[in-house]
Amino acid sequence: MPPRAQEVCDIRINHGFERHRSSAILCRTSTIVSLVKVVSGQEYLRDMIFPVGFADSECYAKELAAFVNSPIFQLLTVEIHHLDSFLTGTPNDPWQKLPSEWRAWFEDDCEDIERLEMRLRDVRMKGTSNLLNRPKTLDDFLARLRGLALPRLRRESRSTFSQPHIAELSPDLLRGMSIKKQVEVIEFAGIVQSLANRVGAENAIDIGAGFGPLQVLAVDGSRSQIEGSIALSGSSASTTLEPSITYLLQHVSSASSGRVEVECWLKKKGPAVIVGLHCCGSLTDDLLGMFLQTETIRGVAVAGCCFNHLRTSATPAESCIGQDSVDVEPSASTFPSSSLLKSYSLRLSSTAKMAACQNVGGWTDSTGRELSEKERKKEEQNQLLSRKRKHYRRLFTRLLLSSHLLQESRPQLETLRLGSIPRNKLSSFTPYASYVLSKLDLLTEENNGSLMEEAKLIEETYSGWRWDARGRTIEALGKAIGEVVESTIAIDRYLTLKTHHAVDPETVDIFQTWAYEDSPRNLILVAQKRPL
Repeated sequence: MPPRAQEVCDIRINHGFERHRSSAILCRTSTIVSLVKVVSGQEYLRDMIFPVGFADSECYAKELAAFVNSPIFQLLTVEIHHLDSFLTGTPNDPWQKLPSEWRAWFEDDCEDIERLEMRLRDVRMKGTSNLLNRPKTLDDFLARLRGLALPRLRRESRSTFSQPHIAELSPDLLRGMSIKKQVEVIEFAGIVQSLANRVGAENAIDIGAGFGPLQVLAVDGSRSQIEGSIALSGSSASTTLEPSITYLLQHVSSASSGRVEVECWLKKKGPAVIVGLHCCGSLTDDLLGMFLQTETIRGVAVAGCCFNHLRTSATPAESCIGQDSVDVEPSASTFPSSSLLKSYSLRLSSTAKMAACQNVGGWTDSTGRELSEKERKKEEQNQLLSRKRKHYRRLFTRLLLSSHLLQESRPQLETLRLGSIPRNKLSSFTPYASYVLSKLDLLTEENNGSLMEEAKLIEETYSGWRWDARGRTIEALGKAIGEVVESTIAIDRYLTLKTHHAVDPETVDIFQTWAYEDSPRNLILVAQKRPL
């Protein structure tokens, strides 16, 4: 029989970007450590596993920094964007900015969208291409991407923590939890248990987890979240553990947010580990900062996600309209955080950060091979709808330029988010344009007729498959750099911990847990403090 899992107390600190998670999942996730039986090893490696050819973290980080600052990276993430694909005849035409031999190869002998899809998938293939005559410069670019990305295969015997074995999972945890979430929670629970055992902690500070039947300090920036937690925690409380929940309304926006409350709570509880399963954007960096600044917190384990929400200093003006990013003053930026990468003055554009969010194994063709025929057809319909939305967004960018609507200062465009466009507005580009212009408060009685005529003309001009192919090719190249961007963010956090005076450098590691196909954000960062 595996040993009974140690009861671990939780502090829950939620973040604004975490509020998209469902309350049911949060509640069940929070109890995983106490409701499963875990057997896990405790062996540490002296260093993380790097891509082939790199001896240590410093050499690897320097090469990543050189690539991020390279002209081709800046071209694909700052100078061009697929939404600008139809800005033909202008200085911002992204297709003309690509190397001429790349353009020729993508367009050559591509008579339909299916053949183009094959070439786009080939961009993501690892290994030797079966397609002939690919330009050497494109081959070199793709080889460099493969050579710089962190390995995404699971470790076996060399893992920082040997893979945990879950002997029993409570049915209470399964209800309302997706298969993807089950995989993540089961394995992350074993990592947390191993970490807690190593540092002698009986308390876990769970960032962005919500609530549960354990001893909890629930901190959240949303009053509605707290009210929902209070309502649901009563109905989901365990009969074997007495709930003890204290709620604090506070938005976590930096490493210092909630630190006083955490320290006061821990004075009564003893040593703790701080953990986070998919903390959005800079919430991961805030978690690491709290770990470094709070003496009672002895260990950390975190998986990051939603890199588009990283707080970064503003990059040079990007070509695309309406980028969703979090640009702040340099003093508030959380990337880069390590001294080494700061010395390279790295900056990530919103395009680069969005690329890091992608599932690079499935972005060209996400239809699963094990889906039923009905499910497969539904997935194909969703893909076609997604392509249509992107095509219309490219057309709309052209409309804004052609109609000179952006020549005047319009502050409302800086903050307005359109949200999802209704399906009934996607029958053609004209109803789409009318809906979006109205939402942006750009459509008036005076310009309605002329704008709709312009919309019809633009749709006719750019209706051929080759125009769509250009946009999708530029999108493919932009997304291809995603793994390298994620690796750069990961190594920056790794170096921040490894070089901190309070951290035992031999315990700092990044490793892969669940399979990439199950959940692409599978990089776990762990560390522990030096002995007191």
